[in-house]
Amino acid sequence: MIKNFNWVVPALIAVAVATPALSQTKEADQKYCNELVQAYREQRGHWMQGNIPRSLELTRAIEACRSGDAASAIPTLEKYLRVEKVGPPAR
Repeated sequence: MIKNFNWVVPALIAVAVATPALSQTKEADQKYCNELVQAYREQRGHWMQGNIPRSLELTRAIEACRSGDAASAIPTLEKYLRVEKVGPPAR
């Protein structure tokens, strides 16, 4: 019976070590996402038609970033910055 639980302690240790690292990564991604949105805002006169962004995809990415879903927003924001020949901020 004890043999079957030999994996439990290493698994718990791995989870305990990984959890803070994942949290820091998520915070770093959110900060980077916000910086991408700021870079977009600085170029918005070029990217906007009136007050409406030119792309629904871009609008969704900005909203995803604002709502905390940086992972899905970052690739789209980077893409639009590159299309407009604006380098994304350093990560």
